[in-house]
Amino acid sequence: MTQQGKSAIEIIKAVRGFEYFTTKQAQNITGIPYSTASYIISLMRKFAAVSVVGKSKGTLKYKISPDAVQIVKREFTEVFKPAPKKIDDEIVGRGMVYVEKANVQGMGSTFLKRMDSLLSEVRA
Repeated sequence: MTQQGKSAIEIIKAVRGFEYFTTKQAQNITGIPYSTASYIISLMRKFAAVSVVGKSKGTLKYKISPDAVQIVKREFTEVFKPAPKKIDDEIVGRGMVYVEKANVQGMGSTFLKRMDSLLSEVRA
């Protein structure tokens, strides 16, 4: 059994007596970091060891299935890694834009454009 499986069994033992539990409750009781607890609970949900019983203010409420320990022992035989997030190429290329003059259509505040137009007469 992997470390993820051991953590999953620890979560099951900690929250089995509750009618329902949240990821934050599981994290507080077991001491497992929130991101790890959230990922393990999502894996247990995928394997039907826990089920969603409701949602309150965006937080999912889970319930442990009666045979959750057997499911975890059967399914957590390998280490599962989160899928890498895709990085959008358009977002990476953006940054600060340098322009030759301040009065470029669609850029800058109206006040600065007005100030630049007034100062252009003084500069000349």
